[in-house]
Amino acid sequence: MRKRIRDLAGFRNPRGLSTWIVLALMLLYIVTFSAISIRQHDAFLTHKEDLGQIDQAVWNSLHGRVLVETDEDHQSTRLTDHVEPVLIASSLVFLIWDDVRALLALQAVAAALGTWAVFLLARDVFVDGGRTTADGRRQTADGKQNNAGHCTPSIIHRPLSDLVVVAFALLYLLYPALEAAHLAEFHAAPLAAAPIAFALLFLERRQWLRFLLATLLVSAVKEEMALVGVMLGAAGVMVVWRDESGRQTVGGGRRQHFIRSRVRATVCFHPSSIALLASLSWFVLATFVIVPHFGAGKYASADSVYFQRFGELGATPTAVAKTLLTNPALVARVLLTAERIGYIGGLFASVGFLALAAPELLLLSTPLLAANLLSNFPAQFSGDFHYSAPLAPFFVVAAIYGFERITHGLSLMPFAQWGLLLGVLLCSLIFHHARGYAPLSENFYWPDVTPHDEHFARFAAQIPRDARLSATPPLFPHLSHREVIYVFPTVADADYILLDVSGVTDMHPNDVRSAVNALLVSKQFGVLDSADGYLLLRRSTDATQAATLPNAFYDFARAPNAQPQYRTAVVFGDALKLVGYDIVADARWHRVQTRWYWQALRPLDADLRVYPFYHDASGRIIEDTSQRPMVATLWHPLTRWQTNEIVVTETVLWDVGDTFGLAVGVMHGSDWDRHGKRLSTSTGESQIELGTFAWRAKQLERVSAPN
Repeated sequence: MRKRIRDLAGFRNPRGLSTWIVLALMLLYIVTFSAISIRQHDAFLTHKEDLGQIDQAVWNSLHGRVLVETDEDHQSTRLTDHVEPVLIASSLVFLIWDDVRALLALQAVAAALGTWAVFLLARDVFVDGGRTTADGRRQTADGKQNNAGHCTPSIIHRPLSDLVVVAFALLYLLYPALEAAHLAEFHAAPLAAAPIAFALLFLERRQWLRFLLATLLVSAVKEEMALVGVMLGAAGVMVVWRDESGRQTVGGGRRQHFIRSRVRATVCFHPSSIALLASLSWFVLATFVIVPHFGAGKYASADSVYFQRFGELGATPTAVAKTLLTNPALVARVLLTAERIGYIGGLFASVGFLALAAPELLLLSTPLLAANLLSNFPAQFSGDFHYSAPLAPFFVVAAIYGFERITHGLSLMPFAQWGLLLGVLLCSLIFHHARGYAPLSENFYWPDVTPHDEHFARFAAQIPRDARLSATPPLFPHLSHREVIYVFPTVADADYILLDVSGVTDMHPNDVRSAVNALLVSKQFGVLDSADGYLLLRRSTDATQAATLPNAFYDFARAPNAQPQYRTAVVFGDALKLVGYDIVADARWHRVQTRWYWQALRPLDADLRVYPFYHDASGRIIEDTSQRPMVATLWHPLTRWQTNEIVVTETVLWDVGDTFGLAVGVMHGSDWDRHGKRLSTSTGESQIELGTFAWRAKQLERVSAPN
């Protein structure tokens, strides 16, 4: 045992340095993306969909309620939409860490494990000298074999071969589509990346029982992953057929039809055939039996569960298949869009386009790739969510074989091999910088955990673990380790309601305000605790329970220590002073939010209204607060503002275009077009222009300042 540990660690092992490097890279990946995804959660940037509802189903599975989740006002099951046995196994992580963040860490660990399979496969190809042949010997690309079980040295330059192995492990870890899954909360699909990578490794090594196990694990991730299992099984069958045919032919002395019979018999009962048939059977069972059975009461048509995202091709499996076979023009029109072509280009650019030299490996990913490309849901072909994570091992392994073919096929000299490798790494690093999510990439984001976020623990501690609860979407995954939890405004039989009115809700802000008022007036719920926009209500029959909001509740609208990004000193009439404003830019989705700091100079009139808005170059209003009002003014209207108190109001994050002007005014009433109702500044202006802003790449810049 000690000798094995020493060999693995690198002692007495000439390849130990590369092993240690890859293990260190895996650990760095796990730590980095666990930290990023957990930080995103701690900053309340995760939601009921999808982290909260998956976490509840996983947690319930651990407690004997397999995949049970709360759907609107009743208990349901995830089987209405997906069949994901891997989530049941994932529940064991809560025995180690009983926290939703354990799932985010598990996702990072699962993704990183695929690196080890890529490393071993690359080492087999480049260091151990080639592939396994039908008789179990190793063979290089130039056809040389060694009967003693040792490998003929690869023609890859030896100092380069160890570097190549590490480089391909790095390509996997830097694959942007894999990293993106950690910014998309938690899903089952990314958990397939490692089993796919190991299945390809075992296929290369002809380790068939391990190949069978890995393929079945892929199929157990999610129903559509079973189609990937089918493709892997089919690839295994083809390899076995080729190998067995070669072996039987070499034996000679028998009639050809008898040889073919022996080959067929061997293939029929081979683990790869079992993998193919088991995966296909599971796909049919999960897709056309299990989901329609459980989803019958939820969806009008069972077909719509799976094919609602392929609306252009058809609404049923038959219709989609018919379109694919009979209407190539429509299929081409769907596929040949700039977004989809860019998506495919990004998948190849992530591995320096080497995967183009091994297209047969990419054929195995056809079910996933086709589902993403043919979908009418842009997230699937953006490369920015979890949908493309399982494609990473296919493209990286294809790149391994592509590098081998190019170097061997062209008999590249060592300096050319170095040049090719450096070119591939450079391409991958450039693309990763532009589209990756690790530190030093343009998409890297480390959100702030604000004092407001830290207030949450105070309220969560007051809710019993077995209580039924209703909460707003960002609070949901922080409280989903319970049998029943609703999304507000659904209350049903909830014992407690916890809201963050200053955060994201599934309701219009006006409706949230009305729903809370109705609950308080009904006397069914009373205020248990409230501060800084958080509101904890408890069900009670006590008619004397608190029905009014304490002053501390309005702290979310106060900013006594305001430090605006842009300071101003504009006074509207004798009523309000604009102290400054912030521009909050969401670079990932090109959305913009403005945060305004106001100071009341006197008691304010009931009909007074602040009016920030975005406009185009001609002055036409693009977006204002008429449809998406500022939450602070709904709960803390101007009549409540104290003289000299700094109040902060925020607009809703919204896409207002690539270039826009920002302006603000103050008026009586709600009709901005009536100039006589506007409050003028000391310069006689009825609105203040604050400059023109434009997106430059992924940065929002002020391209012109106010005069």
